[in-house]
Amino acid sequence: LMFSKTFVWSSAEVFQQISGFKRKLSTSGSAASTVINLWSSPRCASTSLMYSFAQRTDTTVVDEPLYAHYLANIDPSAIRPYREEVLAAQNHDGNAVMSEFLNGVSAKPVLFLKHMAKQSKQLDWSFLKRTRNVILIRHPAEVLSSWSNSLGVSNTRMEDIGVLEQGDLLRAILAAGHEDPIIISNHHLVTRPEGTLRALCTRLGLPFDPAMLRWPAGGRKEDGLWARHWYHNTHASTGFSPDRQTNRVSSPSFRLPPPLDAECARALPTFKELLRHSLRPE
Repeated sequence: LMFSKTFVWSSAEVFQQISGFKRKLSTSGSAASTVINLWSSPRCASTSLMYSFAQRTDTTVVDEPLYAHYLANIDPSAIRPYREEVLAAQNHDGNAVMSEFLNGVSAKPVLFLKHMAKQSKQLDWSFLKRTRNVILIRHPAEVLSSWSNSLGVSNTRMEDIGVLEQGDLLRAILAAGHEDPIIISNHHLVTRPEGTLRALCTRLGLPFDPAMLRWPAGGRKEDGLWARHWYHNTHASTGFSPDRQTNRVSSPSFRLPPPLDAECARALPTFKELLRHSLRPE
């Protein structure tokens, strides 16, 4: 497998950060007044969006608290070099994880939970009614290409990119009727970050903070222990950058290997459904 070897936090430091969040939730503060779930495809600017929200003084961010739920219950055969570390560090019961975030206390009024959409399977989705839910989408051809560049074509499937789960989440939110879906195009986020973030904050009922546009280079204490394998581009950045989105499906030179063409075709109808609801930048 072709993972980046960039190392930022030691596994011990990250273990303390992940397991320590429970103690932070249970010792001080009050329940977060706004809980935001980000449901992203992989190989999007989801970590950058988490870093963006981390610049707000009213927000606590958490990096993929459902990862162990995914590895233990959804895809036990998934090959990850940090698999055992994640399973040791996080609760495997995704429903218990979400209940703790919703019913515990938080030091800040806004709680931003970054998830991969594929981690939403086998959960009781009743919590969607109590949270704000943001879906971050990217063209499946670009996601498949980027994923296969890291893990290889033979380890790349449509199930890895979470598009179908994003469609299920969209339909669940629409069926609940308590809020309009909030869907962000990854392309808009990286090419028009201020307008996209302003529109997102408006929909969330939060004031826009210009600090969300920049962050210091390097890792954050909230990074999951997988950061050393996946986050090297974000760690090198100080803001959203379209230059880092190298796989443009509209480019004449863009090509998917033949096995991935079929996977992309399976995902495209759902992606187009999601795209129809996407947020327009201000």
